[in-house]
This record gives sequence, C-alpha cells and structure tokens, in this order.
Amino acid sequence: PNQLDFGFFVNESTPTLVASLKSDGRFSTQGDITSAGRIFNAVYNDYAEFFEKKLHATVMPGDVIGKLKGENLYTRYDRRTCSMPVGIYSDNFGHVIGGNEDNIEDNLTNFIPVALAGRVRVKCTEPVEEGQFMIASADPGHAKGTWDKSEYHKLGVALESTEDAEVPGQILVLVR
Repeated sequence: PNQLDFGFFVNESTPTLVASLKSDGRFSTQGDITSAGRIFNAVYNDYAEFFEKKLHATVMPGDVIGKLKGENLYTRYDRRTCSMPVGIYSDNFGHVIGGNEDNIEDNLTNFIPVALAGRVRVKCTEPVEEGQFMIASADPGHAKGTWDKSEYHKLGVALESTEDAEVPGQILVLVR
C-alpha cells in the first residue's frame, strides 16, 4: 500500500528531525506540544500511569491491579500474592504517564496502564448498584461494590449498576 510520511526538520545546515506524522495517524515529537486553545475530538476516557508488570503476568483491561508483596511489580490483584490493590487496568486512556520505552507497544509489553482519574470499565462478578464504592473482591482481578465509606482501598465509584451495564461482567467506574 502507498504510505506517505511527513517529517519536520530544524536547522538547515544539519537537518534534525523534531517531529513526524505517519500515514496511519501517529504523530511523534522530541519536544513539547503546547496549545493556546482547547483540544477537541478526544474520545478517550481516563488519565493513566504505567506500572511495571511482573514478567509473564497475564492481565486484561478491566482487571483490578495489585502490588506484589515485597516487590515493586504489579499484576492482577489476588489477596494471596498482593499487598494492596492499586487501581484498574485501562485500555482507553487519553493520556498515560510513566513507562520507559519509545513506543506504546513496548510499554504495553512491560507495563500495565492503571487509571488514575476518569472513567474506566472494571470486571465484577457480584451485583453492583450505581453510586457504590468499588473495592477489590476475593475473586482475583475483580471488584465489588460497597456502601462503606471507611473502606481504605477504594478503586472508584460505580457509574452504572451491573443490571444496566453495557458490557456484561464489567461496569463503568469513575476513578478520582
């Protein structure tokens, strides 16, 4: 197929590539991007951070993610092997921080994008009511609802009930 890529250069005597636009829509730059106005057409739902993934860990979007006991590595939350839940695996982030690779595919191999703020889907096996706080359940990688405001490791607030969920087995949660 025909592929047309554009490069943006500075310094005429020694051309240096500072940005590129690929035909598949990917844009990359070595500098800052600023705007005097607003950015429109952003269709993604949350702000995430890359957490270092345990080697060969099997994690999926919507999983509750936990910190492994005694390690700085993260995997699907399981009370038997994790010291605490840290958040929800997001595959719909509009912005992600952290990581250390040059491209998203390499980062997704070595890191887990965990939602820090915004809307994200979480797996649940128990009935949940809209407005309940979401916490990790005994079922690995899943959340459950509670009305208990004193629960320490809240993942977010249910924006829908399991009865009204668009995706079976997952509900939309607001992470703040």
